[in-house]
Amino acid sequence: MVDSGKLDLVAASLRHYREMHALSQGDAAAIAGVTKNAYARAEAGKTAPSGEWVLRLCRHYGIPMSRLFESLAVPEVAFHENRHETRRLQALQRETIRDAVRWAEDYRWLEKTLGEEPAGGLPDVRALSPKDAARKIRATFWAGGGFTPESFPSTLAAHGIKVYVRRFPDPETFGFSFSDPRCGWVIAVNGDPIVPAERKLWLAAHELGHILLGTAGKRYKKQEQEEGDANDFASELLMPEAAFAARWEDCAHLPYFERVIAVKRDFHVRADTVLYRVTKHLGTEERERLMRAFNAEAKWRGMPNTRENEPRSLYFEFEGDRFKTLALCACRQRKISVSRLAELYGEPVLSVMKRLREMPRGDFRA
Repeated sequence: MVDSGKLDLVAASLRHYREMHALSQGDAAAIAGVTKNAYARAEAGKTAPSGEWVLRLCRHYGIPMSRLFESLAVPEVAFHENRHETRRLQALQRETIRDAVRWAEDYRWLEKTLGEEPAGGLPDVRALSPKDAARKIRATFWAGGGFTPESFPSTLAAHGIKVYVRRFPDPETFGFSFSDPRCGWVIAVNGDPIVPAERKLWLAAHELGHILLGTAGKRYKKQEQEEGDANDFASELLMPEAAFAARWEDCAHLPYFERVIAVKRDFHVRADTVLYRVTKHLGTEERERLMRAFNAEAKWRGMPNTRENEPRSLYFEFEGDRFKTLALCACRQRKISVSRLAELYGEPVLSVMKRLREMPRGDFRA
């Protein structure tokens, strides 16, 4: 007999996944192969569902049955942009957070199991201005060997901040950050291939600004001032003022559009990041005029500057390798099975087994 606590968890999970997939109770009942009344009673927590029909539903949803017994509670999260209204989008949003939490817990477990915990955190910069805070953090990174756009997730992981880069169940969410007592601070970035790499880098730097300036982890929208501070932090971190000014001056002979593109490609940032820096000191009307002019030129050239498109994107790899390296080490040391490794990699077991056979033997350390 299922106790009331587990019955409530299953009932809430059935409702959550049904809403996430935009199904009615009748649709879910048809997939499960039961009457609508039987399904409704299970979703209301009045009766324990049959394992057979729950398995059919889980296969349709693409989840293991164990997922139905997990709590739907999630940490406080402030999304970079987007406040969802419909039940389906709210469910997608919640599942996005849950996936990030599961990944971070696995990451933390691997670190502890292998004795590969981060050496130390980042300095407290909450009393500094966003620009001064970014300069101090950049100096900290470079004191440890520096960072590149590709290595940014691994650089943050070395300082105790995990960067989760995966395709989100919710395609309209691009980035967010949260803190969980089980795994610490996490920055989540939508790893969908359609999202430009420059945007992923900017989102990670922006959310790092919120974390270090003390404005992360608030439900829904952040204040305009907090967003501006995080933008200033990210802009200075990725494009130090002196280096940016020198490069912008070097490109003065180019047409405005080409000038922005040349600088953005040098620093691996978005065109909007360069435009933000260039126009920040201007009045609102002049800033908007320059933004419109650049976007019109980009559209005319067939490379629109939008959330999903980046003019002349660099397509660099933006995903930390440390998590997969730790998982591989754990498998080599027989602390996890090959099937568990495949689960952590998000790949088929046969694919992971082939990869393992092709790798050279020897001491494999993270």
